[in-house]
Amino acid sequence: MKKFIKRFLIIVGAIFAIVLLDSIQAFVFDNNPIIKIKEYYNGGDLNYKSIGILVDTINCSNGKKDTVLKGFSYSCSYNGGNYKLVDKTKNKLNFVCAEALQSFYEDDKYIYYWECMKNSYMVVEYDDGFEETISDALKQKHIDIQILDKFDIDYIKEEK
Repeated sequence: MKKFIKRFLIIVGAIFAIVLLDSIQAFVFDNNPIIKIKEYYNGGDLNYKSIGILVDTINCSNGKKDTVLKGFSYSCSYNGGNYKLVDKTKNKLNFVCAEALQSFYEDDKYIYYWECMKNSYMVVEYDDGFEETISDALKQKHIDIQILDKFDIDYIKEEK
């Protein structure tokens, strides 16, 4: 009986070690896990996903590849190139928005606000046609806050 328990524990330990090493190599080297299931997607931002036991590797159609631990988010957002910041409220005739400060970003020293509820109209347009809100681009570190001044984007900055 003791031999059976010993063998069982050795086998379970070996399987656990293999899964752990596979996940570590995938995460550290940003590779697909060896033990995986590939899930293909037709169209959109996501090309395919390699689903491992502890990690997933996301292969985006724009060439971006990201290995994340199970349960963590990923983004196939654009990661470089030319872009412009656009205030779409200026293109809307008689644009009206609720007059309340809307927080869109914060750093160590400041909280940044729009002067009204217009976050969805404040966007970054990339040269490949991809578009995201300025707040998402800041959170994903695709742009930094100083670039808003370059594009004459009005915002309110309040010290913490």
